[in-house]
Order: sequence, then C-alpha cells, then structure tokens
Amino acid sequence: MDTLVAELVGRLPANVRGGVVFCDAELDVEAFRQGIADAMRGTPFIGVTSCRGVGADVGLSDASALWFAGDVEVAAAAAADAEALFAALDATGVPSGVNALIGFGTPGLEAEIVDLARARFGDTVELTGGGAADNDLSGKWRVFDAAGVRSTGTLVLAIAWPCEVIPTFNSGYLPSSNKGVATRVDGFTLLEIDGRPAAAVYDEWTSGGLGDALTAGGPVLDKTTLRPLGVSRMSIGSIPAYLLVHPERVRAEDGALTLFARVHEGETVTMMHTTQASLVRRGAQIIDRALDRAQVQADDIAGAMVINCGGCHLAVGDRAGDMLEQTTAVLPGVPFAMPFTFGEFGCVLPGRTDHANLMLSALLFKKPC
Repeated sequence: MDTLVAELVGRLPANVRGGVVFCDAELDVEAFRQGIADAMRGTPFIGVTSCRGVGADVGLSDASALWFAGDVEVAAAAAADAEALFAALDATGVPSGVNALIGFGTPGLEAEIVDLARARFGDTVELTGGGAADNDLSGKWRVFDAAGVRSTGTLVLAIAWPCEVIPTFNSGYLPSSNKGVATRVDGFTLLEIDGRPAAAVYDEWTSGGLGDALTAGGPVLDKTTLRPLGVSRMSIGSIPAYLLVHPERVRAEDGALTLFARVHEGETVTMMHTTQASLVRRGAQIIDRALDRAQVQADDIAGAMVINCGGCHLAVGDRAGDMLEQTTAVLPGVPFAMPFTFGEFGCVLPGRTDHANLMLSALLFKKPC
C-alpha cells in the first residue's frame, strides 16, 4: 500500500490544490485513504472505488489520480446524500469562478447529484462523474475523502479552472430500427413498451437475447451490455444524441425491466448496439471528436478526467490495455485518469447535463490561456 500511495503522490509539484483519486474496489480502501490523507497533509481530495482496476495515461493499475495544481481554486465536499452534499460545498466555500464539477455517488445517488448540480449552478459549469463501483456487484463500492470512507454517500470537487473546460458525454453506440414508447414507468423500472411487458418487447428486439430470464426473471446485465436501450433528449445539430439505459434485471412476476438510469413515461426507447471492438475504440474516438469540435489540439490540453463505464470495461475483457493505448494516442503526453464506474453523468452539450449508463464522459482542461 505504501508503494501504491507513493506512486500517486511522490512526484507532485508543491503547488497542488486538490484532486481525485481512484482505487480498485478490492483494495483496503481505508488504508489507501489514510495513506493519501497523510501524504497530502490537508490538500482536499475526493476518492472513489473503480471496477477491476483504474485506467490512466500510463495504463491499467490498482489506483490512479488526477491532481490540479497552479493557478486553480479547488474545494471538496462529502455527505450522505446530494442535498447535504451541496449544502456542505456551500459551507466549505464554492471557488470564485467555478466552471467544473467532478462528482460521485454510490449507486442510486448519482442521479441526484446531476439534478441538484443543475438546480444549483444552471448551465454555468461543466459536470462529469458517476457511480462508485465494485468488481462483482456485491456492494463493495465506496466513496471517501480525507475524513473517512462511506459505503453510501456522495462527493464533489468544485474547480475554478483558469481557462476553457471542454466537455463530452457520448455513448459510441448506434441506434437500431427497433423502438417503442415507454407507456408505463415506475422510477427506475420500465414496466411496458407500447402497452406490452417491457422484457417481452426487448426480448423480441434482440431475437431472444434474454434467454431463460424472460420467464424466470433475474439479472441480465451481461446479456444487455452490447444492446442496451437508448433515449434521445437533445441533438447535436440535426443528429440525435442518445443516452444509454442499461437493463439490469427482469422481474418475473410482471415482465418489467429494472434499469440503472431513468426512462420517462412517454419517451421513445430505442434498442442500441455496439461491438467489443467498437468499445475498445470509442474513448479515443469520442475525445478526438471533442477536440475537433472545440478546435483545439491535444497539445493545448493540460489534463483530462475521463469517466468510463464498468460494464463496458468488463465487456472489452483483456483488451482494456488496447483501449487505454488508443486513448493515450489521441492525448499524447496529457495526464488523465479513467475510472470504471456504475452509471455516468456529464454534459452532452456545454451546460446540458444528464445521467445515463454505459457512457463515456470527459472533461478536458485546456492549458491556462
């Protein structure tokens, strides 16, 4: 553990203002947190567990970090829920000129961060983050900061970066011709599509992709990762921007699909699709397009926070190294951290935030002007 902590903090400049740290969920999270807190000596940070390692510009490892240094203001807050989180941030002191937020919550709380961040800051800040993860959905996810570790809770790092912050939030998946209207919804449960049990409709769209779970019920995450549902709530130009929703379980008694993100009653849901090879390429492609839209080069970027989905990480398997190499190739020499989360949120367009699953969300921090 001492070696791992030393690798993350040993080369930091003296003017570090704060940061975000990540570790594999199977590590001793309390020992890791204590090591970081001791080494940083009061410098604010937030921390989150990641699914099966953490990505970075140097590759896949048990831990990674993104630190902010120099002419930047940073404030961190932690709380049991999102409402208390933003109250705690206000009490700490929101940096003057805040233009970026990095937030995390344990599964089920991350959507609240998006809602309250939008209410608190409107479209004046760019947002990225997601849900703390573990390696097997057993509930070992944790969030932490200098004060302690939580099995249920929320965190935020508020940043006043002295130059442009470039957001991107994209799925990299393609829409199919299979679509219907969500006619009955209860929270995170999709009961009916076009007036029929949602699981039956989805199973038809995927040519029997649910298998025995259609009648027996049970978890279907591994069956739906490459063919999730998508909803479009905004467009980039004339092109619909899809947010992915990951079906998690079939409820046997009524054929409902429980989800990891919200679908609203009356929305059109579309079956999306991708391949393992496309997931390996997507981080590089999405970031490359974000650079192109912002009309900047990789040399203009000081660092990047890249949030990737834990389910997609599991889907690429032993090709995770290739995925990170391709991302590094479009950000040569740029430090970045890439945790693998359960649920992601970000800005589809500047200032336009939402929460979804199986997504890639990033904030690119342009070098000070």
